[in-house]
Amino acid sequence: MKKMIYIFISSFIFCVDIASVNLPANAESLSSFGYGIASKGNFSVNPASLSVNENTFFDFSSNDWFFDVTGSYISYTDGNKRLAANYWQVDDIGLYGDSPSSSPESIFGSKTTFISFAQGYKIREHHFGFALKYSYMNLLEYSDRGLVLDFGYKRRVNQDFSFAVLVKNL
Repeated sequence: MKKMIYIFISSFIFCVDIASVNLPANAESLSSFGYGIASKGNFSVNPASLSVNENTFFDFSSNDWFFDVTGSYISYTDGNKRLAANYWQVDDIGLYGDSPSSSPESIFGSKTTFISFAQGYKIREHHFGFALKYSYMNLLEYSDRGLVLDFGYKRRVNQDFSFAVLVKNL
C-alpha cells in the first residue's frame, strides 16, 4: 500500500472577495480536496495536472446540497486544454437583526458563476499550467465580476511523491 505524505509549507490568503469563494465545482474536486494540489488528475484544482492528460471527455453535474444550495457544472477537456463553467445559488438566507428572534427580518439569496479556460504544459519533468476565469457574484445589493488567474507547477520526484505549487486568485 502506498503511503501519502503531506508537507505543509505555507498558505497565504490575500482577499476576501469573489475570488475567495472556494466551493467545489464538481464531484471530482469535492473528492480530491483532501489530497492537495499535487494529486494525480486533479484538473479542477491545479491546472498543471492537465499537462499529462491524453484523453478527451465531457463532464457535467447537477448539485443539490443542504439548505437550498444548488448548482451545476459542465466542462470539456481535450488533452491539455479545458473549458468549464459552474454555477452556485443559495436561496432563502435569513437576515436577523440585533435582538434574538425565531423568524428573520427578511430573506435573500446569492448567486455565483465561473467560466474558465485552463491549459497545461510539459517541459521534460516539469509541468506548468494556468487557468483564466471570469467570475460573477451577487449577494444582496452587492455584485462583483472580474477575471481571476491561477498558475500551477507540478513535478514528480519519484514513483510515490510529487511536489506542486499553486498560485490562485490573482
